[in-house]
Order: sequence, then C-alpha cells, then structure tokens
Amino acid sequence: MSSSSESTESTQLAHGVINGSGDTINVMLIRPADIPTAERTRKPARVRIVWPAAPTVATPDQLNAVVTKATHILARAMVEMSHIRRDRLL
Repeated sequence: MSSSSESTESTQLAHGVINGSGDTINVMLIRPADIPTAERTRKPARVRIVWPAAPTVATPDQLNAVVTKATHILARAMVEMSHIRRDRLL
C-alpha cells in the first residue's frame, strides 16, 4: 500500500474471529504519519481490510453465524471510523 520510504500510523478499527477454525478479519486505518492533519488531502488515509488468507469454509448450518460475525466486525469498523471523524482525527 505504501512505499518503504513513507512513514505511516495505523489504528485498528475492528478485529475478530469469524468461525471455529480461527479465521479472522482485521480492519485498520492507515494514515501518513509525517503530514499534518490539515494537509492530508494530498496523501489521504486508507482503510485496509485483511481477510483470511485461505477461503473460509462453513457448513450450510454455520453460514448464518459466519456472515453475522463478519458483518459485526465490519460494522464495528464503521462505528470506530465515525468516532474518529466526529473527533476530527482524520
């Protein structure tokens, strides 16, 4: 996402396990660290969502739970992002 010469700050927005096998989703806010907030429009922040490296496998009976957990993680990330925007940290 960024070259090795760029300095970045990251904030975890949400993270969680989506099934019994330990598959996780991690949502991070990545911001340029060396640019004042007011000047960040030239190098805007990015959100990185890290999905499981391999496909998540579930039985038909487990599908509802897996989708619910994934949705909750993504919803928590949206709430955290709204708090950051509300507090004008982005």
